[in-house]
Amino acid sequence: MREIAITGKMMLAIAVVLALLGLCGGNASADLIIDNGGPGTSYTGSWKVSGGTTPYGANSLWSRDGTTYTWSFSGQPNGLYDISMWWSGL
Repeated sequence: MREIAITGKMMLAIAVVLALLGLCGGNASADLIIDNGGPGTSYTGSWKVSGGTTPYGANSLWSRDGTTYTWSFSGQPNGLYDISMWWSGL
């Protein structure tokens, strides 16, 4: 299992887009999108729905003061990954 954890103040956790780079020539072979609240997500502390504009999916979340939000995924082969995150507007 692979995990990505976000910590910090006033983070807007929206979605993690994992573009899998294949082992043959570095060509992207699949996308895996893990949105907040979806399977493979967990968090510590209190996260609230943000009023930010243009969220990915139904909403975005915010928190502060040492909370964490973690996206976990498995089943992808070893290789290089491009990881993108989406922050909504203020």
